[in-house]
Amino acid sequence: MEEKEFYQFKNSNYPSKLSPVCENIQNQLPDMLEGCLDKVSEDIVRAHLSVCYLCEKVWIEMQKTVALIESLPSADMIQDLTPKILSELEKEIESAVPIPWWKKYF
Repeated sequence: MEEKEFYQFKNSNYPSKLSPVCENIQNQLPDMLEGCLDKVSEDIVRAHLSVCYLCEKVWIEMQKTVALIESLPSADMIQDLTPKILSELEKEIESAVPIPWWKKYF
């Protein structure tokens, strides 16, 4: 196959159908973002990004998304609700178990 069939070259008018190569590269982008790719794989991905418009676009959008998420303020819990939830669960369990008739009178 010609190289044109594998990549969406920058400044080209080829259709934007995702090729198997691009699919493989895009599957590796999250690992590259987390720094989990080995040096050789990262070099291959970066080389592909330098020539493939579609994959570069996905990479840029992924980086922007992560940056936006990381810029959000963290929300702290106002209070620990665990004891209250457990207490309510115990009440429900107790009310679900029938009380023997004789305990009502003795």
